[in-house]
Amino acid sequence: MSSTDHLSELESLRSQVVDLARELAERDQSMRAQSHHFEETMQDLREQSHLLHTIIEGTAAETGDEFFASLVTHLTATLHVQYAVIGEVFEGRLKKIRTLAVSAGGTLVDNFEYELAHTPCATALTQTFACFDRDVQATFPRFQHLADLGAESYCGVPLRTKGGAVIGLLAVMDTKPLQHGDYLQPLLGILAPRVVVEFERRRAEQERAQALADLHNVMETVPDVMFTLDTQGNLVKWNRRLGDVTRYSPEELLNKPALAFVPLEEQTRTAAAIQRAFTEGYAELDGQMLTKDLRTIPYHWTGALLKNHHGEPIGITGIGRDVSDKKRAEEELTQQRRHLIDAQALAHLGSWDWEIDTGEVWWSDEQFRIFGHEPGAIAVTYDTSLASLHPDDQDSVLAAINDALLGKRVYDVEYRIVRPNGEVRFIHTRGDVYRDATGHPLSMAGTALDITERKRIEDALRASEERWHLAVRGSNDGIWDWNIQTGDVFFSSRWKAMRGFDDHEIKNDVNEWRSRIHPDDLGRVLQSIDAYLAKHAQEFCEEYRVQRKDGSYMWILDRGMALWADDGTLLRMAGSESDITERKRTEEALRVSEERFALAVAGSTDILWDGHPLPDKPWYAPQTPIWWSPRVRELLGMEESESFETLEQWAARLHPEDKDRVFGQLTAHNEHRVPYDAEYRLRNNRGDYRWIRGRGQAMWDEQGEIRRMSGSCQDITDRKWAEEAIREAELRYRTIFEQAGAGVAQIDSHTGRFVQVNRRYCEIVGLTEAEMLATTFGVITHPDDLQSDLENMTRLLRGEIRSFTMEKRYIRPDGGIVWVNLNVAPLWGPGEQAIHHIAIVEDITERKRAEEALRTSEERYRSLVDNAPIGIFVNKAGQFVYANREIQRILNATCAEQLLGTPVLDRIATEFHQVVKDRIHALMDNRQPVPSLDEQYVRLDGSRVDVAVTAIPTSFDGTPVMQVLVLDIAERKHMEEALRQRERDLRAAIEERERISQDLHDGILQSLFAIGLSLETTKLMMSSRTRKMSGPPLDQGIVQLNCVMHEIRNFIAGLGSDLLHGKDLPMALKHMLASLTENQATRVRLAVEYRAAQAVSAEQSLHLLLVIQEAVSNCIRHGHALEATVSLKMLKQGVRLSVRDNGRGFNPKVAKGTGHGLRNMAVRARKIGARFTVMSKVNEGTRIVLDLPKEASDVLR
Repeated sequence: MSSTDHLSELESLRSQVVDLARELAERDQSMRAQSHHFEETMQDLREQSHLLHTIIEGTAAETGDEFFASLVTHLTATLHVQYAVIGEVFEGRLKKIRTLAVSAGGTLVDNFEYELAHTPCATALTQTFACFDRDVQATFPRFQHLADLGAESYCGVPLRTKGGAVIGLLAVMDTKPLQHGDYLQPLLGILAPRVVVEFERRRAEQERAQALADLHNVMETVPDVMFTLDTQGNLVKWNRRLGDVTRYSPEELLNKPALAFVPLEEQTRTAAAIQRAFTEGYAELDGQMLTKDLRTIPYHWTGALLKNHHGEPIGITGIGRDVSDKKRAEEELTQQRRHLIDAQALAHLGSWDWEIDTGEVWWSDEQFRIFGHEPGAIAVTYDTSLASLHPDDQDSVLAAINDALLGKRVYDVEYRIVRPNGEVRFIHTRGDVYRDATGHPLSMAGTALDITERKRIEDALRASEERWHLAVRGSNDGIWDWNIQTGDVFFSSRWKAMRGFDDHEIKNDVNEWRSRIHPDDLGRVLQSIDAYLAKHAQEFCEEYRVQRKDGSYMWILDRGMALWADDGTLLRMAGSESDITERKRTEEALRVSEERFALAVAGSTDILWDGHPLPDKPWYAPQTPIWWSPRVRELLGMEESESFETLEQWAARLHPEDKDRVFGQLTAHNEHRVPYDAEYRLRNNRGDYRWIRGRGQAMWDEQGEIRRMSGSCQDITDRKWAEEAIREAELRYRTIFEQAGAGVAQIDSHTGRFVQVNRRYCEIVGLTEAEMLATTFGVITHPDDLQSDLENMTRLLRGEIRSFTMEKRYIRPDGGIVWVNLNVAPLWGPGEQAIHHIAIVEDITERKRAEEALRTSEERYRSLVDNAPIGIFVNKAGQFVYANREIQRILNATCAEQLLGTPVLDRIATEFHQVVKDRIHALMDNRQPVPSLDEQYVRLDGSRVDVAVTAIPTSFDGTPVMQVLVLDIAERKHMEEALRQRERDLRAAIEERERISQDLHDGILQSLFAIGLSLETTKLMMSSRTRKMSGPPLDQGIVQLNCVMHEIRNFIAGLGSDLLHGKDLPMALKHMLASLTENQATRVRLAVEYRAAQAVSAEQSLHLLLVIQEAVSNCIRHGHALEATVSLKMLKQGVRLSVRDNGRGFNPKVAKGTGHGLRNMAVRARKIGARFTVMSKVNEGTRIVLDLPKEASDVLR
C-alpha cells in the first residue's frame, strides 16, 4: 500500500473522529438539558409535597367546624393567597352556596351565602377542577363579591360524595394572578376527600343530635312509663309519665327504690322479678303501681338488663303499661259471651257455619235443640242438614241456597224441618256468603229462628179474632190495641172506666195513655216497652201507677205482645191492664211483716248468718252469738259436733293477713253505716283456705245501737282461680303484644304528610315506607273518623291542648279496615312555630274485634287456625288433641283423626327426644314460650321432614297444655346444603388453580429465568468480535425468552380471571362481596383508594382479591360478625389491605395450625412480597392486615 493510500485513510479516520466528537458534544448538551428539566420537576414536586405536608400537619388534629377553619387558614398562609373558602350546597339544590369557613389574609371572617348563577363556583361544581389564573372579575362581571374582595384569580374543586353527588366546594382566590396554578389542582384534589369526610361527619353528628332529640320526644309523649334502675334497684332515669301517674316530684323520684312503687304484699314478687332481670337478662311482671297518694293502678312491667361496653351489668331499663282498660274489656267480653248464650236459649235462636268446600257444618247448642238433638250429639254435615228438611220444602231451600251462592239475592228463607221424633217445626233462617278475592264462595254463616209458635199464633189468630172481641166486651181487664203503622190506639170501655172516664171522653191517641202515667214510673215504662219492641226483652209486663179522672192514682199490671211481619216490620201491639191497687197494698203489709226474711235474702243465698250482740256488750265481743246455715259446715269440712256459734270461733279461722281489714270493714258498717261487702280467706278443717265474699246488713235501734246484723257468705274460690288464669292469659297476650311494638311517625303539622315512619306503622296500614312518605294521614284515615282527627289537630295547633288520644280507623290498600289507638303530641315548644308532630299508633283491631265478639263465633277462629300456612297442634299430656290442616300435610295425614290421641313423640325423630323433653319441662315450669328450634319430624309413612318448632303455654278445657307451631323448612334445608356443596366445590377449584399457579411459578418460570440469566452472562463473556456477530441473535433470544416469561405470568394471573372478569379491582371487589353477603346478616363496608388500586399489578390484584374473599368468608361463617370493613389504602411505605370485623374473634395462639384459611392467606402474601399480620381477641373481633411495600409493587409490575 502507498503512502498516499495511508494518508487518505488517515484523513478519513480524522473526519470520523471529528463527527464522533461533535455527536458526543450534542448528546452531552442534550443530557444536561434533560437533567436540568428533571431537577426543576423534582424541585416542583418537593415544593408541592412540602406544601401538602404543611397543610396536613396543621389540620390533622382538628375535626368538624374547627377543621374547616384550620384548613382555610393554612391554605392562605401556605399558598400565599388572599382568600380560601369552604362552602356547602344549600338545601341540596345547586342554586345557592353557604360558606362554612372563610379565611381572608390568614384571618377568619364571617360566613355568608350567595347565589350560584354567574359565578366561577358554578363552573367549578360542574367540572373536576376550575382555574381562572387572571381576570376573573372580567370573566364574571355580574358576581359582585369578586369586586368587593378585589379578587383577580380563582381556583376551585367540587366536593362530591362517593355516589358522585355534589355537596360543596373548596376554592382559593387571590388579589393578583396565580403563580402556581398548575399544581393547585392535585393539591386541592388531595384535600377535597378529607373535607368531604368532615362534611359527612358533621352531617352525621347533626342527624344523631336530631335522632336523640326525637327519641327524647317519643319517650316523653308515650302513654307508658319508661324507667332505668341502677344495680341496687334504685330509680336513676324516668320519663314524664312516671311523675304524672305517681304524683312524685323529680327530686322525690331520684334514687327512689323500685319497691317503693308497689304495695307491700307485692314487694317480694317484684324483687324476684328484678333479680330475674339481672340474672336472666329479661323479666315481665303483672302487678299494681302504688302512687304517692296510696292509689293502686294495674300495670304490666317489662325489664331488660343494661350492660356497659365490657359486658358488665350496670342496671335495668324497662317499660310499664297501664292495663286497666284491658282488664275491664276482658271482663265485659266474658259477660257478653254469657249473655249471647243465654239470649240464644231464651229466643230459640241458633247459629250455624257451613264450609262449602269440605261440607263441614257447625251448629251452636241452641241450633242442635231446635233440630231436636242434644248439643254435640250428632256429627253435622251439609247432607245431614238437608236431610232434616220437610220434603215439600227441600226444592225451595236448595233454590234459595243456590241463589245466595250465585249472588242473586240474600239467603233469607222460611221452611219446615222434621225432628227425629217426627215433630214438624217452622224455621226462619238467614245467612251471609263469605268469598275469596276472586268472588268464589268459601263459606256461609247465619242464624236459625224457631218460629213454630209464631206460625201457630198466626194460624190461631184468625180463628180467635171473634172470640177476642167477645172477650174484650166481657173481660174485667182493660184492653188496648195499638196499630203502630197508623198510630191509632183502641181502648176498651173497661180500660176507660177503670180511669173514671166515659167512652167519648178518651180519644184513640197513644198520648191518652202516656200522659196519665205517674212521673216516677214514666221513664221505666217507656224504656221497658222500647226494649221489648227492639227484641231485647221477651215480653212487656210492667206494674205502674196511672192517674184517674179525679186526680188519684191507681196501680195497674200492664201486659202486652207485639206482632211483626215476615220481613221484621213491626205491625201492632196489644195488651191488657188489670187493677192491682189492692194487691199492692197487701204486698206492702207483707213486706213489713217479713223484715227478718228480707234481710237474710239481701245478704246472699249461699251461706246465711245472723248475729245478735249480747246485752250490755259491744258487737265485737268474742262471745257474740252467730247463727249459721248448715252450708257453712260443708264448706269448712266441720263435723256436726264441732261448735261454730260465736264471733271468736269465726275470727279464729280468718287468714292473718285479712283479719284487720275485715274487722275494719265491719266497724265501718256498724259505726258509720258503710255497706259491708268484704272478700277474705277462711281456713277449713283440712288446713286449706277458701276465698269468701261476705255481705251483710245491720239494724239499729232508736239510740243508734246495733240490734242485729244478718247477711250471707259466698264461696268465691273458683272465681279467684279464674282471675289468676286470666292474669296468666294476659301475660301470654302481653308477651306477643310487646314483640309487635307500636307504630311511630313524624308528620308535617300543616299538610298532614308523613315525614318519617317506622316499620311497625307501615305494617299496620299496609303500605311501604316510600308509599307512606308520599301520602298524608288524611288520605288513609276512614272518612267517618277524619273530622274528629282534624278537630283535635286544630286544637293542638292553637295550643288549647298539649296532646290528644283517640281511636280511629285506617283504610289499607286492599280495602281492609284497621283500628288504632292514636297518641299525638307536638314536636315544638311553647311559643315556637308548629312544624311537625309525633303520632304513636297501636293496632287495636283485635281488641275491637273482641268487643264485637258477639258476632264472631269461636269456630271461625278455629277455621283460621285450621287453614293457617303454618302447622299448629296442641300437646296435652304428650298426645295430639288438636291438629290443623298444615300439620296434617306435613305429617302426611289424610285427616286429623290419624293424629288425635296418638303420642307426640312418635312423630319426632328419636335423636331429638331428649331436647324436646327438656324444652317441654322448661315451658311447663316457667309458663313462658320457648324459642324456635330446628328438628326432624317423622311422617306417618316413616319418612322424615325438617321443621322449625316453637311452643307457647296455654290451657285446653282448663288443663295446662302446649300450643306448638311447626314450620316446614325442608326446602330451606335443601337450599342450605346446596349452598354448602357449592362452596366446597368452589374452594376445591380455587385450591387446584393455586397448585397449578404454584407449579408454574416455582418450576417453569424459575427455570426460564435461570436460562435468561445464563444467556446474559454468556453475552458479557463474549469477545467484542464474537459479540458483534452473535450479539443480535442472542439479544433477540433474550427478548423472546422475556416475552415467554411475561406470558406465563399473565397465564398465572389468568387463573383468577373468574374473579376479575376484565373488571378493575374495586369493581371485582364489589361483585365478590355482594355475592358473599347475599342472604347473610353480615354487612360489609368497602373503602378502596383509587391510587392504591392503580398501584398493584394484575397478579397482585388477584391475590389481594382471594385474601379478601377468604377473610370475609371466615368472618361470616366462623366469626358470625354483623359488620365488617374492607379497606385498601396508599401509605408512604406502600399499599395496605385491612379487613376488620366485630365477630366472635379467637385466640391466635390456640388457633395456630388448626385451619387452612389463615395459612392460605399468609402464603398468598409471601408470593407478592407482602407482610401478613393477624390480630384477634375472643369476643372483640378480628383484624387482618397485609402490607405491600413499594419495592414489591414495583418489581411485580
